[in-house]
This record gives sequence, C-alpha cells and structure tokens, in this order.
Amino acid sequence: KICALEPEGRLKIDLVLMKADALLQCISEEQKHEILSRLKDVKAMWEETAIYITHCHSRIEWVWLHWSEYLKAQDEFYTWLHNMKVTLEPDIELQLGLKEKQWQLSHAQVLLKDVQNRSSLLDRLLEEAISLYNRIGDTSVDEDAREKMKEEYEEIKNEAEVRKIQSEGQIEEQNRCY
Repeated sequence: KICALEPEGRLKIDLVLMKADALLQCISEEQKHEILSRLKDVKAMWEETAIYITHCHSRIEWVWLHWSEYLKAQDEFYTWLHNMKVTLEPDIELQLGLKEKQWQLSHAQVLLKDVQNRSSLLDRLLEEAISLYNRIGDTSVDEDAREKMKEEYEEIKNEAEVRKIQSEGQIEEQNRCY
C-alpha cells in the first residue's frame, strides 16, 4: 500500500514543479530566488520520503519473508514432534526374542539420534523466533512460546532416551538369563 502511493506522490511533485516553472516566468529575480529555494527544499523532502518508502517496504518484505519461513519451519518441527510422540507412545514389547530386542534397541538408537539431530533445527527456530519477536513483538514468538517449544522437545528427547535405556536393559536381562 505504501509503494502504491509513491506514483501519486511523484505526480503531485511534478505538478508543483510545473506550477512553479510557470510562476518563475512572470516574477522578479528576488522572488525567483525565494521560490527556487523552496523548490529545492520540496525536492529534497520528496527524495527523503521516496527513500523512506523503499526502506519501509524492504523491512516489511523482510519481516513477511522471515515470518513465513519461520512458520513453515515451526510447522515442520511440530509435525515431527507429533510423529515422534506417536512413535514413542506405545511401551516396548517385553516378551520378544534376542533378535527382536536387538532390533528394538537399534530402532531406539535411531530415534534418539534423530531427536538429537533436531536440536540444531530447534536452535535455529528459537533464534529466528527471538529475531522476529524483537522486530514485531508478536506473542506467538515471545519467551513463553519459545520455552514451551524447548520443553516439548526435551520431553521427546527424554522419552527417546528412556526407550533406548529400556531396550538396553532388556538385552542385558536376556543375556543374564542365558
């Protein structure tokens, strides 16, 4: 909307310049100096305004782009969190043979590694949230929202660690029995 008004502003400046040019044709030299001085001020103010319009537009685009990218990454992160909750929710099976228990351990290790690898994504999300909060002050990226995101991640990480430890314990128990 800001940029859409720039052509109208240019048109008005051009109109002022045309009127001033017509006025300069029929006035004294002393008055010409006064009008030229004011025209110079008007041109300078318009240039400053045009630069400010561009600056504002750039900032708005930056925020919009970063906000969109943040929301996309946040959505992917929460989808992953949900999928991990669903994966880690059921208890591990206890009455399995050694091979199945080893497979469960391997699967638990893969899940834990995936969780650990997501920590860098979480860090980037949190940094972006801080940047966005500092720019726009939206409560959906404030400290409480960021803390909640960290807590949800830590909860999944703890569940994955517990799953791995339980699987290791089952294999140790199986090995002791035989």
